[in-house]
Amino acid sequence: MLHTRLVLLIALVAGLAAAWRVLQITAPPGPGLDPDAVSYLGAALSVAHGQGFRIPEGSWNAPDTTSALAHFPPGFSALIAVGVRAGVDARNAARFIEAGAAAVAVIAVALTAGVASEPIAALVAALLLLLTPAMVVVHASVLSEPLFLALVATFTLVLARRPAGETDPGAPLRRLAALSVIAAAAALVRYAGLALIGAIALDALLAHRQAPLGPRLRNAVLTTLLPVVPFGWWTLSRSEEHTSELQSH
Repeated sequence: MLHTRLVLLIALVAGLAAAWRVLQITAPPGPGLDPDAVSYLGAALSVAHGQGFRIPEGSWNAPDTTSALAHFPPGFSALIAVGVRAGVDARNAARFIEAGAAAVAVIAVALTAGVASEPIAALVAALLLLLTPAMVVVHASVLSEPLFLALVATFTLVLARRPAGETDPGAPLRRLAALSVIAAAAALVRYAGLALIGAIALDALLAHRQAPLGPRLRNAVLTTLLPVVPFGWWTLSRSEEHTSELQSH
């Protein structure tokens, strides 16, 4: 019990420190903006105003100065749009999302290390993440990577934990369902999130090898479908919108 409380305390303190640091380095005149941020913020403002996921970029020979968001998935922009609808400036909404993402990523990594080893491992893992230059730089701009990293870290934490009661027949399926939801969210934030589907399938097939093969195959299929369905919807909707734009031109 003391071990668990100490790991949790380390994770929470490190997570709060990460969130505070992100808010500090992105304070006005920040956060940093680049061409990718144009897509994220533009799509967020567009969807917040009921105009769908559109970015302020268009083809040079098109009469419309906007085009459909296609190069990036909609997850990050959709979350910013929630903040915009709540009355928050788009850039501040992005700042708060990235600060929260930093906290979640650090907490998840520390908890994963603590589950696998001792509290000192949780502390070392949290410090390494907080002091990694690439981690700091990526949180200083309006990018989807921080949110994606938070989801991957959470996925890893859930993957590393085994159901509390092996006698509960529903525990493995609930765990796989949680992994599927996180993977679906990750795929809608960055396309690389689709790679998590393979981890879910392998976990469903190999984590409980004492169970019959039939139920394991069923769980693998069902839980990998969840991330595929929303991603498939997004891909098809982008294809249809792109075709509609070509026809209108």
